[in-house]
Amino acid sequence: MTEKQGSNSMMLPLLAGLAGAGLALLFAPRSGKETRDKINSQANEFNERANNKINHTKEQVHHGMEKIGDSTAKFKSAINHKLHKADKELDEKLEQQQPSTEYDHRNWDREV
Repeated sequence: MTEKQGSNSMMLPLLAGLAGAGLALLFAPRSGKETRDKINSQANEFNERANNKINHTKEQVHHGMEKIGDSTAKFKSAINHKLHKADKELDEKLEQQQPSTEYDHRNWDREV
């Protein structure tokens, strides 16, 4: 089950419970003020739970972004290291393949 499906499956019973509680309050034999107070109380509880879920989700997203940032930095460092190593190896191979530009002074006195 994905995290999104898990979140949806948790919200459905919560919303159904709130809807049922709201209907029960509307049809309960109470005074108008008592009913309004009860609805207000349950709305505040729902709001608090919703805010807790939102804050939890924000924390998870923030943590995920930090992990992505760390992974990206490690990947970048590894790529830079490999590029530097390849560049150094290429320079060494090029130096080995270039003919020497130095002259052997022992051969200068010979006639051609």
